[in-house]
Amino acid sequence: MEKNELKEFIIKEICNDITDFKSIRDKIDFYLSLDNENDLYLRAAMAITGRTRDQIMSNSRKKEDVAGRSFIFYALRKFSGYKYREIGEMYGRHHAAVINCIKNVENMDITKNEYYKDLYDRFSFFLGKKLV
Repeated sequence: MEKNELKEFIIKEICNDITDFKSIRDKIDFYLSLDNENDLYLRAAMAITGRTRDQIMSNSRKKEDVAGRSFIFYALRKFSGYKYREIGEMYGRHHAAVINCIKNVENMDITKNEYYKDLYDRFSFFLGKKLV
């Protein structure tokens, strides 16, 4: 069964009305478009920060870009078990930069900063699991 046939079968089996159909179709399309789990974290960061892949992965020190990178690296380390070096190689960063990003998330005091609290909550919600 090909991807499109499988998608239509799943939709027909679990949809109750046209609203369910559109919502489920959109979610299935999104997940089928992902190349791998790394892509999920990157797309989540892009959706949450409103930044492009190039902006997040640039050397920019803008808080949106730094936060996006940090959450991606943290999720890859925590949920996928990649080593610092592997994450760095995937995203063109030195392993020390990856460690620094991950420590930023671990040491983030979201009770004192509304911007980071919002990003943290949205990223956790998007992934369906708490980050820290």
